[in-house]
Amino acid sequence: MRIARKVRKLAPYVHGEQPRGRDVIKLNTNEAAYLPSAKAMAVLKKFNPENLRRYPSAECVDLCAALAKLHRTTPDRVFVGNGSDEILSLMTDAYVEDDEAIVTLDPSYSLYRTLADIRGVKWLGFSWGDLRRKTGGKLALALITSPNNPTGVQIPPKEIAAFAKRFPGVVVVDEAYVDYADVDCMALATAKANRNIIVMRTFSKAYALAGLRVGYCVGPKDLVEALYKIKDSYNVDAIAQAVALAAIKDQKHLKGLVAKVLKTRTWFVAELEKRGWDVMPTQANFVFARPPCAKTAKADAKRVFEARAQDLRPLLFGSEDLRPRAVFDRHGRADAPRAEGSRCDSRIGKIWYNKRRMHFPKGVQNMQINKNQDGSKLTLVPIGRVDTITAPELEAAVVTDGIEELVFDLAQVDYISSAGLRVLLSAQKRMAGKTMKIANSKPAVKEVFDITGFSDIFTFA
Repeated sequence: MRIARKVRKLAPYVHGEQPRGRDVIKLNTNEAAYLPSAKAMAVLKKFNPENLRRYPSAECVDLCAALAKLHRTTPDRVFVGNGSDEILSLMTDAYVEDDEAIVTLDPSYSLYRTLADIRGVKWLGFSWGDLRRKTGGKLALALITSPNNPTGVQIPPKEIAAFAKRFPGVVVVDEAYVDYADVDCMALATAKANRNIIVMRTFSKAYALAGLRVGYCVGPKDLVEALYKIKDSYNVDAIAQAVALAAIKDQKHLKGLVAKVLKTRTWFVAELEKRGWDVMPTQANFVFARPPCAKTAKADAKRVFEARAQDLRPLLFGSEDLRPRAVFDRHGRADAPRAEGSRCDSRIGKIWYNKRRMHFPKGVQNMQINKNQDGSKLTLVPIGRVDTITAPELEAAVVTDGIEELVFDLAQVDYISSAGLRVLLSAQKRMAGKTMKIANSKPAVKEVFDITGFSDIFTFA
């Protein structure tokens, strides 16, 4: 198998974790907290299976017409894609030459850099203060998320308009979160005099249709035509087009959903500030804030994330041994004494648990656990797949007292996925300052390590 050099060196985009359990409050990808439009769901339920025999509209004709009407422009200035990510990928091909660069805000949506790497062109990241002054050189495409992710800060449309006049290439304003903002840049995109500004929107956030994968952009006719030239033949499926069309027509539901989020956002910001947090002004459905214990917050948050869902551990493992040893109120005050030999994740969701009693119940069948005589070496033998090892299982093994060396024996693993690689990376982080090795990897598995560049990261026995 021959894999291109740039792909072998490519660091893949790491998407937000998608937990499969129902008892999880999921916040990591900024999805809607409420259900989609009932009218859109009615279209989904009544969708005629007869329409699945035929290909969908290649140009999303009805949806483009509805979007054009919504934004007071013409359909030939609208492009609909299989999620905004597809549109972004097409833009890197349509607007960027091989020797040119893509510029973005930094920090911002991390996929931008990955797309530049896939395209094989230079990526440059700047703060807005620096980016707005970048108007020379071979700069072909500027990707500006506004409101920005992860800060929630919105760039005034006037500043973007001024920047676009000086910028030599195409300026894309990614407005994934703009439904929660006070202003937007759509008037810049639909203006007759506009030559290089494209505004991009999504159905994944305020429309509550992230699972549908529909995004769109509006801009100058020639730039939109370029996207049509290189897109897949039928890039948006028939069901997605029909449900998105119904959602667009139900603006009352959209406004109601947004109003609920804004009310919660106002309350949440006030509560954080009450507790001494420094909160940046946000125009999105999330907040970017600094805790009062900033010096230790990163380590605290990491520990809490790795030991997350403490209350669900008895459900996951069927064991009382992993129940929290103390219960805390919302001010962080404990109502039970600290257990002997326990660990405390302070400041953020304080929970103590006795790591000396942590063990794997008999019901866990996805790996074998072997220790040497003095307990200093732990060997984990995944059965079939590495990615079936859960974070709690991994932590329960690695944090055991006295472990100085961890070995992953992959003798029973025929293939390792990206999720499996993340498990190994997570284990390596937990073993910081100690030894971790990978043993008995089969040729096909070792090839994955080589292709992805992880051979340089891990130690092989």
